[in-house]
Amino acid sequence: NAVVYEWIKTITHIYPNNKALEQAAKCLEENFLTSDKNNNKCLGINGLKWMIKLGKGGQKIVQSHQLVVLDCLESNDDTLQRITLELLYEMTNEKNVVSITNRMMKVLKDCIVLPTDYNSTKNKVSSNYSDEFKAELVLKISQNAERFAPNHEWFIRTMRVLFLLGSDYVPNDVCENLLTLISL
Repeated sequence: NAVVYEWIKTITHIYPNNKALEQAAKCLEENFLTSDKNNNKCLGINGLKWMIKLGKGGQKIVQSHQLVVLDCLESNDDTLQRITLELLYEMTNEKNVVSITNRMMKVLKDCIVLPTDYNSTKNKVSSNYSDEFKAELVLKISQNAERFAPNHEWFIRTMRVLFLLGSDYVPNDVCENLLTLISL
């Protein structure tokens, strides 16, 4: 795997050749992203991050592996979650914003455990996810929604759910932007 990883690193740092990049992405998925070991998955995500920095050609190749990347977001490894979130943010566009946001919301729902009695005055009980990860996840969801919302209705519904699930982590400027949109 070390040789494959270095080969992929070299391909992404020299003048990009689309066929070589496609082969490298396939190797990343087969050898790293679908591995049972989180360290290998981290290497795979980093390899895709190198590819996405190459521009539209690299982004198109990376997006063809979107489902495998989304699965990595649900890992219980903090490092893998964090770098997967960064990659998903970079690979989001107007065509995949809904599917990526929905999956991020699912992870957010898993992060935040709501009390069973909704009339309870107790605060939400946190799961095993770090507060740092929750805050970053809420931020990335809100930024993706603001950048690529297919329409105002979807944006407002998405933000409503985001406020319900992650209200403790929503930045003030996101609140202000939503209020501005609603007041128009």
